[in-house]
Amino acid sequence: MTLMYKEGTFPVEYRQAQVRHIMSALYRLRSINVSGLAGMGKSNLVRFIVSHPQVRTRYLKERANDYAFVHVDCAGLAEDSEAEILIEMAVQLQRDPITKTAPAPSLAPPGVRRALKDKLLGVDPGLNLVLVLDYFDQAAAKLAPAFFNYLFHLRNSRPRGNLSYVFVTRRPLGQLHELQELLDAGCIVGPLTTQDALDSLRRDEARLGYTFSPAQQEALITC
Repeated sequence: MTLMYKEGTFPVEYRQAQVRHIMSALYRLRSINVSGLAGMGKSNLVRFIVSHPQVRTRYLKERANDYAFVHVDCAGLAEDSEAEILIEMAVQLQRDPITKTAPAPSLAPPGVRRALKDKLLGVDPGLNLVLVLDYFDQAAAKLAPAFFNYLFHLRNSRPRGNLSYVFVTRRPLGQLHELQELLDAGCIVGPLTTQDALDSLRRDEARLGYTFSPAQQEALITC
């Protein structure tokens, strides 16, 4: 993942428990559903994972250089249709320098499926690829079982089966059909720890050019 989000500058200790949970699943080439109420920081968490320069070294150890993350933001999609999501996956794969040049996918779902599969087959088979589907709630509610079965097929189309998915939603996903057998236990994102909250306040102070008093800090952390 070459795109740098602001979360790429967070302390490497950010959300240690949740990051360790997710990275442990990915280390074992499993997929995972990251869920939690609105405002809990789920997207911050996955953007941290895909963009922080030290996350892979810290959590994946000897496999750090064997992984590539592709972040797909479903919030910006107009229709949340299968074709639109698969096109966005293909676009993000093309944006990252891990695939060979391939024709742009057509708008017809069968064409999109073929194009996305071609791009995935253009990835080094030794690279463990992680597709992160962020803000996936609305899309998941509209998608047919065939979509998740296709994702299962994509994973199996890679010679080593080393394709994992991270689904980011407010509520835990239900039955994902054939893909279900690839899922690890889900990761639930709750409020920040005190240290993470203090770090967040410091970033806000730097951004606003303002210093919170101890009483203000305590009140904000409590909130």
